[in-house]
Formats: sequence, C-alpha cells, structure tokens
Amino acid sequence: MKHLADDFDGAFAFRLIRMAAELGNRTVRHLVDEGTRHCFDLLLLFRREVAAAKQLIAEVATRTATSATDYTIDAIADRRVSPEGQEGMSAFLAKRPPSWISRGSS
Repeated sequence: MKHLADDFDGAFAFRLIRMAAELGNRTVRHLVDEGTRHCFDLLLLFRREVAAAKQLIAEVATRTATSATDYTIDAIADRRVSPEGQEGMSAFLAKRPPSWISRGSS
C-alpha cells in the first residue's frame, strides 16, 4: 500500500485516476477535499516546526557546545510538554492520528 510520502510511478497514478473515474465525480470531490484538508494541516504543522527548527539552529550557532546542548535539551523538552507535543505522543502511543490532523467526514 502506498503512503502519502511514498514516491509512485506513472502506472500507479494512472490506476488512481481510473479508480477515481469509476467512483464518480461526487466521491472524487470528497476525496480531493479530504486530501486537501490533510495537506493543509500538514503544511501548517510543518511551517511551525520548520520555524522552530530554524530558530533553534540560529540560537545554538552562537553558543558553546555545552551551552548549545543545554539549550537544545530545553527546547526539545518545551516542545514535548506543549499541547501539540502531548497530543502527538498520546496519539502515537494509542496508534491513532493526532487531533490536530483533521479527519474530515467519513
């Protein structure tokens, strides 16, 4: 089974298109809407996390190794105890999607 992050070839893409055509326009619109929601959620999440990573890199670049390590440990701990971090860890342990990933109407 392919996952969102997997690369896939033209044959697989063609099978998806054929399957979508067989499902009909209404279902295709629902699938596109659902996919769009997931992509939007991921983009927002990635944007915040990339910004946090850039801030961390900029901060530790000017510190000594010990100071940078201490700062990094604190930054990671802050992310883990944040509401998003707690929800992400809970979801991972429960083997379910985190609440901040919209599931749409199924």
